[in-house]
Amino acid sequence: MAVRQDFNIEIGTTPRAVSTTVTYKSTGDPFPLTGCSVSALLKDRKGNVILDLDPVISDELGGIITIAITDEQTAVLTPADYLKYDLILELSTGVILPPIVSGDVSIINTVTLS
Repeated sequence: MAVRQDFNIEIGTTPRAVSTTVTYKSTGDPFPLTGCSVSALLKDRKGNVILDLDPVISDELGGIITIAITDEQTAVLTPADYLKYDLILELSTGVILPPIVSGDVSIINTVTLS
């Protein structure tokens, strides 16, 4: 089951980075991500891609994956609710795991920049 992590994106700003640590269920120890790859897309209800969240493995041995979005990326977005994303991990063996993180995302205007 994916960990739920919702967040908001304010148009024209740099949101705080979203990080997650992949762990072994049995022990809680970090899962080493050496040789793994990750992907995450933000989509609307119809399945249209709004933004490639371009996650990176920021600490292979510590099992940490980070999504960092820039103000340049958010500047071209339009307000929207009911957006969804998930984070997929592909192991070095080619096995694709079910989403490890998922959630809802809202894109909102800022007062100053709108």
